[in-house]
Amino acid sequence: MKKAAIVLTICLLVVFQGAALAQIELVLSITGEDVSDVVSRFNRSQSDYRVVVQSHKYRNWRYAINQFRFNQESAAKGAGNRVIDIAFVDNNWLPGMIQDRWLADITGKIEKEGNFIDGLSDAAIKDGRLYALPFSNKGQVLFYRRDLHEKHGLPPPRTLKELERNALVLMEREKLDHGMTIHYSAIHLDVLPFLWSNGGGIIEDGKVIFHHPSNIETLTYLQALARKRVLPAQDTFSKLKGAYSNAKKLFMEGKSAYLLTWNNRVADVENSPLAGKFGILPIPPLNEGQPWFSVIGSWYFAVNTFSAHKEGALRFMNYFFKDDVQLDLALKSSAFIPATKSVYANFRLKTHNRYMQDLEAAMGNMRHRLKHPQEPEISQVIANTIKEILVEGKPVKVLLDIAQKRIASICGRPKE
Repeated sequence: MKKAAIVLTICLLVVFQGAALAQIELVLSITGEDVSDVVSRFNRSQSDYRVVVQSHKYRNWRYAINQFRFNQESAAKGAGNRVIDIAFVDNNWLPGMIQDRWLADITGKIEKEGNFIDGLSDAAIKDGRLYALPFSNKGQVLFYRRDLHEKHGLPPPRTLKELERNALVLMEREKLDHGMTIHYSAIHLDVLPFLWSNGGGIIEDGKVIFHHPSNIETLTYLQALARKRVLPAQDTFSKLKGAYSNAKKLFMEGKSAYLLTWNNRVADVENSPLAGKFGILPIPPLNEGQPWFSVIGSWYFAVNTFSAHKEGALRFMNYFFKDDVQLDLALKSSAFIPATKSVYANFRLKTHNRYMQDLEAAMGNMRHRLKHPQEPEISQVIANTIKEILVEGKPVKVLLDIAQKRIASICGRPKE
């Protein structure tokens, strides 16, 4: 009997080891986000699939996209390289990657399809087909020093002109370096809400409108704010060049009254010396009565067209967006806001984030930056133009006319 028991035990061990070895590994490429707990829970729930996280710290978008292209092309040529099964894609790359057919059509294969916060999925849809899912609900908001406003009897600004008035008062009385901190890297994202609120933009209905009169008006006003040091002047911008996070750092060091940045920076500021001293506002329009806008900044999960394990990749994506998984992730991470409507309502009731109502109001009108296949290249032109205007003080109309021609040329050129 003992021999039989031993033989049975060995057989069972062999079976279990064989089952474990038979698991198919799914490669999830992700940058800057910790989903290890969700991945572990998924792996424990599966017998035939196992997710392996491949984390990349890309230097910039061009490096990241080239790495992804290399993996895709190697797979297409049958080189046998291990390709990414689940890609983590910034929303400005989505239109081009969809056009190039690098992302699999997942229409009708996602349980939460149609349940995402309005606007988030727009850049992931082409010709009515769905190609990606937003990782979280992320947009730009305005942080402000509530304590200083109360101290000096200043109301929170509802327009950019009111922000200018408040900033000049606080700069003088509190000896601030400047009024509102914005980023040097990706500066166009901070400026877009002001262009939109004043009726301008970059491309509307397929037409390039960057040299539109309303854009000239808005950027001329912003340039004047830089001259008054309400926006960072050239010497301050030199301190922001090193890293995107330097803008947040300057605000937390008490160098400015306002910071234009992303909603998920709340946790960082709350854990700084400014805890309890700041508030959240919508990004103010130029003039009274104009709408306010927030730029969508979420990353997206997508299935690689060249993956041999699409069924497993879809299983993980459906698992990630389950209500209980999303809610648990949101409650454990103060920087994560659920992307699905069904979880968001429940999350608002349970979260300890006291800024939720303010964040919801500030992010109430979110837009994708361009939704154009050549967006990364166009964005470089826009960012460089805005730097020349705000940092170097060069003529607005001249630069917008030049940028208009460059963008039109990019739009009319077939993508390589």
